[in-house]
Amino acid sequence: MEMSDSVVNYAKPVHILFLPSGLGVGQMVPFFRLASMLASHRCRITFITMPLEISTTKSILINNFFANHPEINRLDFQILPLNTSTSSINDPFIMQIDAISNSLHQLGPLVSSLDEPVSAIVSDFILASSLTQIANNLNIPLYNISTTSAKFYSTVAYLPVLLSEDPDAFKYCSGNLEIPGIGSVLKSSIPRTWLDDSPSNYVLKDYLLPNTRALPQVTGVFLNTFDWFEPETIASLDDGRITSSLPLVFPVGPVGNYNLGEDNQCSWLDEQPAESVVYVNFEELLELFGNTVLVEMAKKGKIMKPGDYEAAIMVHLAIGLFVNQCEWDSVMNAA
Repeated sequence: MEMSDSVVNYAKPVHILFLPSGLGVGQMVPFFRLASMLASHRCRITFITMPLEISTTKSILINNFFANHPEINRLDFQILPLNTSTSSINDPFIMQIDAISNSLHQLGPLVSSLDEPVSAIVSDFILASSLTQIANNLNIPLYNISTTSAKFYSTVAYLPVLLSEDPDAFKYCSGNLEIPGIGSVLKSSIPRTWLDDSPSNYVLKDYLLPNTRALPQVTGVFLNTFDWFEPETIASLDDGRITSSLPLVFPVGPVGNYNLGEDNQCSWLDEQPAESVVYVNFEELLELFGNTVLVEMAKKGKIMKPGDYEAAIMVHLAIGLFVNQCEWDSVMNAA
């Protein structure tokens, strides 16, 4: 037997701990895809889920995923109560991030309790500043998954450079911003909270900048995009034009659906002419308005129940147009 065969047959599998913040369906899907792909390549996967308030769509997606991947170990992570009396921020999204971040000190004992050593931790950008020191203390490499476009990731990654050159770059912004690999960014495209010098710009100061400044301590970033889709931006990340201190990036795009557990019953589509159907996916709208919207829409088409993942529908020959609330994962599916 050759040495390489011996290594393949007897080496312990890589054990990867997935720790997504779990704040939305669009954020979860790239994690599920990458985890299932790595599991199919003999990696051992432990997947941590956060017991946050979730929608019906998200609940079905999570339950289906683990039902279809019994080889992936699922752990529920306890979120400790957040002391809201010490903070003036009442944004529910930021409060959830703070609650998760303040609970991450429990990760050390959890990792120690696992029956195999963890080879790497995979999380998302919004936990970078909280996880880098913890991962360093555990001596475990930390990787991020960027669930946005390479352009948005580059813009955020460039913030420390931009603000170090001009601390008032947003406060007194009168024209466009020049960002390597992207070019000129119109002022109208810059989020208002970045331009605002009021307390509302905590998103920039207390959320984006701390996580961006933690990126040099991250081992690598998986980008949910393709080389051919954003070539110039990805090249600028690779060659250090954004900043030389950023981690390596790995454009993986949608890595295949790898049995996410969606219900692919498309018999109604099979009866429709080629490119005759407009596929509309407004999951948040359905969650908000429920039966009222469903009844009206059902008169003119077909309602797919929550959990029917769009990638399986968009490849159908009957689909001629796709309309979505512009989540990046949907853009990738359409590409």
